[in-house]
Amino acid sequence: MSIKVEGSQHSIDDASQCVTLVEVAVISAGQRVPMGLMNKDQALALPDEIEVEVSHPEHEAGSTDTYISRDELKEHVEVNGG
Repeated sequence: MSIKVEGSQHSIDDASQCVTLVEVAVISAGQRVPMGLMNKDQALALPDEIEVEVSHPEHEAGSTDTYISRDELKEHVEVNGG
């Protein structure tokens, strides 16, 4: 999901100013526990001590069952620029 943030209003008109959102889930005792929605930079900035998975950026955050690792998100960002 991508949104353009202008103050408190959101629109999807200009893709050049979009923010990529991912659903972040913590892995605890082998279970995926949803943490919430974050932008890709926030997800990548989480401490390495926390084992997380994120929804794939090409799918709608919060609605997909396609998750990737933090390393895969980093690779995706490097290749696709966001």
